[in-house]
Amino acid sequence: MATRVFKKELLLVALLSICCFACEKIPESSKQEDLVVKSEVAVEPEKTKDFQEYIMWNEIDFAPHFILDGPYKGMGFGDKVLPILIESLPEYSHGRFTANTAQSLERAKRHENICLINFIQTAEREQYFYYSKPYIFILPNGVIVREEDKFKFDDYLNDQGEISLATLIKNHDLKFGISGKSAYGKGIDAIISENRGKPHVVERLGKNLTEGLLQMLDRKRIDYMLTYPDMRSFLIKKLNIKSKLRYISIAEMPENYLLQAHVACTKNNLGADIIKKIDEMIEETDLIDKTAEYYSYWLDENDKAIFYQLFNKVVKGQIK
Repeated sequence: MATRVFKKELLLVALLSICCFACEKIPESSKQEDLVVKSEVAVEPEKTKDFQEYIMWNEIDFAPHFILDGPYKGMGFGDKVLPILIESLPEYSHGRFTANTAQSLERAKRHENICLINFIQTAEREQYFYYSKPYIFILPNGVIVREEDKFKFDDYLNDQGEISLATLIKNHDLKFGISGKSAYGKGIDAIISENRGKPHVVERLGKNLTEGLLQMLDRKRIDYMLTYPDMRSFLIKKLNIKSKLRYISIAEMPENYLLQAHVACTKNNLGADIIKKIDEMIEETDLIDKTAEYYSYWLDENDKAIFYQLFNKVVKGQIK
């Protein structure tokens, strides 16, 4: 028994000796190299002359701004504008992703290098995005209701046939559908902001926001919603909406008003550089006229005439 214990002690001593010998043989220079490698991992590599900053462009699924599937895929006015912007910025690498406005806001909060086009400027968004000068001008949102229910809205119309959203939204018996985080324009956003969260204001989140709301209106799950003239006819055809719908202008919209949209990039150094270059492009090229052409393609003849009358007066400074 004593012999076995003695042998175990000898074996333990031998193993400790080997380990200690190995420790002594590690040169100091190797330990220092390990420290150097660890410290270099935490340091950003130097940019070479071939290095390109990477921009991710958001293609918001918001037809006909972007049309991501179906027979009109790639024919939206955003689909036509984005390649022009990318081509004007060859010093950067470019990628694309699809997300809604709320998701883009979250990515910008994380300081990811993202940019959006046809984006409306709001106080909340200004915290996270730099904005270009306006380069696209569109007809504003209006209230859309089922034709069979139009009598429910007669009391909210003025002499010009416009509807007061501020008064209408106080009626808790009529359900109002809105898109989460969407901006609807001057005179409208403040009214919606004051009423978000109320039981009769139904906020839709996720993908295909306007399409979903239009289907809810068709199925009588909501009584009214807001949409743009260019989207109205496009989505009615795409979704095969059965209900006959009526579009009503909003009284709170300023006179001679066109909604202005911008390029927006994450509020960081890269975003600032990109916006500066896009502003120069807007000033030096015919981008504004091109976007007007791309946008008006999706208007019916009546809306197109109204648009160009306002565009020439408000944007071009002349009446034709």
